[in-house]
Amino acid sequence: PDEFADAKEQSEIFLRWRQAFDRGEVDLSSHPALPQDAERYAELTNRIQSVIKSKAEKRFKASGNFTLLGSPMQKREMATFQVQWNG
Repeated sequence: PDEFADAKEQSEIFLRWRQAFDRGEVDLSSHPALPQDAERYAELTNRIQSVIKSKAEKRFKASGNFTLLGSPMQKREMATFQVQWNG
């Protein structure tokens, strides 16, 4: 539960950055977090990576085929994909 909450918070920070990027308020140099969120993003990254390393024996590898839905990405637009997982 804690690891999931950390990953969810990290994703929310990235999505705030992405929205600001799409509005032209920030550029790629600030990726993946707004300046006010950068320290927290880094903290979450370290915590998540620590959990991943500590549970190495439970890892598995997955592969998938990604299909672009709609038109190719335009500048400042997120693409939408569909994935079909293999094996």
